[in-house]
Amino acid sequence: MARGNLHAHSTRSDGTRDPQEVVDIYARLGRDFFVLTDHDIFSNYTDLDAKGMILIPGNEVSAYGNHILQIGGTKKIDPHEDRQHVIDQINADGGLAILNHPNWEANWNHCPFELMLQLKGYAGMEIFNGVCLRLEGGAYASDKWDRMLSAGRMVWGFANDDSHRPGDDGYGWNVVQVEKEQATAAGILAALRAGQFYASTGVTINTIETHGSELHLTTANAHEIEIYGDKGKRLAWAKGSEIRFDVGETNTFFIRAQCYGVGTQMAWTQPLIVRGGVADTRLKLEEQFGRPDSPRPTLGALRVEAIPPLGSPQAEALWAKAVASELPYEMSTGNKPPVRTAVRALVDARQLALRVDCQEPDMSSIRAAITQDGEGNIWRDDSVEIFLDVEGDRKRCYHLMINSLGAFFVGHPTGLGKSLKYQKRAVRGPQEWTVEILLDLATLSPDKPIGPGTSLGFHVGRSRFTTGKKNCNYAWAWVGSSHHTLSRYGNLQL
Repeated sequence: MARGNLHAHSTRSDGTRDPQEVVDIYARLGRDFFVLTDHDIFSNYTDLDAKGMILIPGNEVSAYGNHILQIGGTKKIDPHEDRQHVIDQINADGGLAILNHPNWEANWNHCPFELMLQLKGYAGMEIFNGVCLRLEGGAYASDKWDRMLSAGRMVWGFANDDSHRPGDDGYGWNVVQVEKEQATAAGILAALRAGQFYASTGVTINTIETHGSELHLTTANAHEIEIYGDKGKRLAWAKGSEIRFDVGETNTFFIRAQCYGVGTQMAWTQPLIVRGGVADTRLKLEEQFGRPDSPRPTLGALRVEAIPPLGSPQAEALWAKAVASELPYEMSTGNKPPVRTAVRALVDARQLALRVDCQEPDMSSIRAAITQDGEGNIWRDDSVEIFLDVEGDRKRCYHLMINSLGAFFVGHPTGLGKSLKYQKRAVRGPQEWTVEILLDLATLSPDKPIGPGTSLGFHVGRSRFTTGKKNCNYAWAWVGSSHHTLSRYGNLQL
């Protein structure tokens, strides 16, 4: 293990101590590695005594916008108003990009969450920044971290001092898992990039182990430990210095541990991705579900001259020609569902028709308690949920629910859908049930005409209760643990 601080300043920028004095301080604190990150000045350690530490070059890109740490690399990355350009340049030079103190300043918003979602390619963010303890805003940023993780963005959490003057030192550090022979600047950078570290302000984590679906974490000095998952939900809590937690029955995209010691001492593990009831730090996001910023699933609607009445032979003939797109995910595991669920779409100049075919070998066990339209808990039956973002900005959407009896519910965004015209139909067969919905385009989007080539945000979910489990949820787009994660929706191409 190697401990180090990635953020510190000297008289080369706005610090009050010369570079050698800063290096000496962190050597006395027992750090194994250290980065001097003066504002828009690339580290120069020539003629400095490392005092046994590994000195890694760095720079805090500050001018013209939100501050970004450049850790490693071979040259200074110049500031640029386009922060994506800065991140791209850091990566191209072999460095590591970290977003700094997101909750600094009087509005607690030095780096807005919307910008954090927009930017790509950075390794992580400071979830603790020591100098912010004495400045306006917040030193802690686990709130934005959890929001990023819940949106499917696997970014790492760092704890740094950001020291400028006496009294700023020794508040936060990062503990990197490296073997002795890897304890070099390159080895530490590689471990940080891979998330093989934890962040701390005083709690020491001894082990982070996974055994099948169980996480076992031990510490040297924690008094309490919490486990968090999607949307900031606390999933488990334990008094003492260790915790065991089984993710097998947990419907969450990730978990992370937060440890509390004496006073303000804390430690944070990096997020562990959950798949198939197994948490594993070694699995990268794209190896499991595909990156959230990779191409979204797309369903192309079959454009026809006129959509015939639902259930007519003419409509059945068109449905047979439409492309069927299957729901590929069982939400609690990420695995392929054991039965087939497929969605198709037809569109003409005035209407959009959607059809979902649900394979069900055990029709006698299907749950169908709701018989009236307008019930908001149709999802408690074997049912289909359809989400339509007609504005295409992933901010709000229609929520349509229908069960195997045809009981229907329309949830609509504020300002849309009050006069939505629709028809619906449900059919049960020996080993399948099917639902169809016909929507009037003019009332679906009264302010913005929907024409050929329009792309709508789109997602389909299925609730299935015939498996003996409390509920099985299938998903068309990978949305983590909630169908309401609009940022992960796919597209319906008209």
